Amino acid sequence: MRRKAFFGAFLFLSFFLLLMTVTPALAFEGGGGASQGDPRDSRAPRSEEGVTWYVRAVPVLLYNPGSLEITKGQGAWPLALKFRDVDLVWGELWTKPGWAREETRFGLNQLYIPIDPGMSPAPPSGDKEILVPAGGLEEYQEKLSQWVHIRPQVRVIEGGTVWASDASSAFYVSVPLPSREDFLAQAAGMNEALAEKWKVYLASDDPNADNGRIPSADGSNRKYYRALDAFKRGATYYYHLLLNPGPQSGNWAVAAEITPYYDEPSPDGKGFYRGKDWAQHLETSPGMVPGFIGAITPWANLKLEGPTEVVGVPGEEKEAQFTVTCEYSYPLNFNVGTMREGEQAYTKVREGLQVPAWGKVPVTLKFKIEDRPYRVRVGIFSLGVFEEDYKDNDVDVVVKPVPPDFYARIEPDRAEGEPGEEVSFTVTYGLKPEYPVPWKGLLRAFHVAGGEHPVALEPLDGAPDPGGPVEFQPGQEYRYRVRVHVQESASEVVAKVNPVDTSEDADWSDNRAVARVEPVYPCTDISVEVWADEVGVDSGGSVTVFVVVRRGYDGPSREVPVDVKLTSGAGGTKTWVLSLPKGGKASLEATYTLTGNGTVVFTGEAWPRGVEDCVPGNNRGRVSVTVEELDLPEPEDRGIFVRLIS
Repeated sequence: MRRKAFFGAFLFLSFFLLLMTVTPALAFEGGGGASQGDPRDSRAPRSEEGVTWYVRAVPVLLYNPGSLEITKGQGAWPLALKFRDVDLVWGELWTKPGWAREETRFGLNQLYIPIDPGMSPAPPSGDKEILVPAGGLEEYQEKLSQWVHIRPQVRVIEGGTVWASDASSAFYVSVPLPSREDFLAQAAGMNEALAEKWKVYLASDDPNADNGRIPSADGSNRKYYRALDAFKRGATYYYHLLLNPGPQSGNWAVAAEITPYYDEPSPDGKGFYRGKDWAQHLETSPGMVPGFIGAITPWANLKLEGPTEVVGVPGEEKEAQFTVTCEYSYPLNFNVGTMREGEQAYTKVREGLQVPAWGKVPVTLKFKIEDRPYRVRVGIFSLGVFEEDYKDNDVDVVVKPVPPDFYARIEPDRAEGEPGEEVSFTVTYGLKPEYPVPWKGLLRAFHVAGGEHPVALEPLDGAPDPGGPVEFQPGQEYRYRVRVHVQESASEVVAKVNPVDTSEDADWSDNRAVARVEPVYPCTDISVEVWADEVGVDSGGSVTVFVVVRRGYDGPSREVPVDVKLTSGAGGTKTWVLSLPKGGKASLEATYTLTGNGTVVFTGEAWPRGVEDCVPGNNRGRVSVTVEELDLPEPEDRGIFVRLIS
């Protein structure tokens, strides 16, 4: 039980450790050097006209990420982190003033590690905790702090300026350390053995470099490694800066209170984080000097790749293959865990696996297919390595059943009837035979007429009651009768089937069937009578023609539209549209002016729209009107004479 608890705790921890990045609380330059200033400043690897660099010795931790140990913690934290393979040396942090407020913040920087053949590393005198920063830790800090010791990030806000705005929190990690006195007495840099050990990660590709080492600019034989060159050689360089969250003059207090407590608790105190051998410029304002520790570690990473979806038949165990990649110079042992959505800890499913250096291995896992989809996170971890990036150690997988394939049919697909008449349909629901296991479906039918109205499904041939989910065997069908009443306008009957316990169907296109219901109306009798107010008129006179339209008491109960037309032999056509109920009547009229001599015939007709006429012979009527020209006498000649007088 103790082992299981420990495994679960570390599994939780390991998947939330994030990328350890360079914390840009100070800016680092890729080139530059120094001119004469303080005598110690003349040791710069390169020179630059008109610029004075200030230097101090700072601790640099070089560790092998494959030497990580996770052990039972002491006190408030259940777990403790430790690096076994560690080298601790003094580097030289070169600072070039350049920011606006140089008195509160030391500007652009470079970290160099000198090579000193005569240097001897101080022997460790026990394990002590130091801070190891981890970028992006803040998102998971609350949960992680329940397991391991974490120092929250420190941001300094002063006069509206936010210093170290992108600084990170840090882990407390145990490392073998020398005593304070021995480490302060240790010479700066590396000896030849250490230089050869770390050459693969720190050698410079500068054409002027000697065996990967950068020569000094002062003409001496002194040579250096530059920390930034680690990025070119598969390693990471990062650092942690300790600032006072307030007046910068109190930076000494921050460094003095951080384990391993190697800094003197006074404004001019030096020691571990605040370094030693300061340049004179720094010594003029010692309290403002921030604590600093740099770290260089080879890149080490495990990566998991695999499917994000596993689909199978409910009840079966479906296999899925994942690939584990080692991005590290040594083989890595690892375990595999899974954590279902809603769970708080991983469950170990494979252990004791190994992936070769810079290689890949397949890992096959089985997932139990259930009736409903669920999510599970698959993760890998190695107890023996501190990874550079834990974000690619897991894959989120959706495990879901093969969706069932239901269908619905309705017969016939069209029915006609008089409004109010009942018509019926046969609805067939089924589960396609290709689906391998029984499944339940929800059966429904609706009459769509000005809205969707549920209608009853009447079981046929022993079909089960559709009031609840109905179980279908593969290939099984059930039939039901549906009855509806014909409406005044066209409507639809819709049958639907939905799988139960899943939101998916293999083919939704046939889960819905539709039949059309068309109203067919009986005939109605429309009759027409035409008459005029005069049977004869003089030429130039007018006549009013009346058209009387009647509807019988047969046909649809609703009003029927009627098209009416009146034509005249004298030219011109008039039209109307009426709406007549059963037994309805309408009288229309039109006035005409007639000229000439003869008979003018007026014809009126009326026809129901959308309904047949029962007696087509009485849909027309006519009337004739006689037109006569007046016979006026010739004017009498009265003998009028005109005499022209010249």
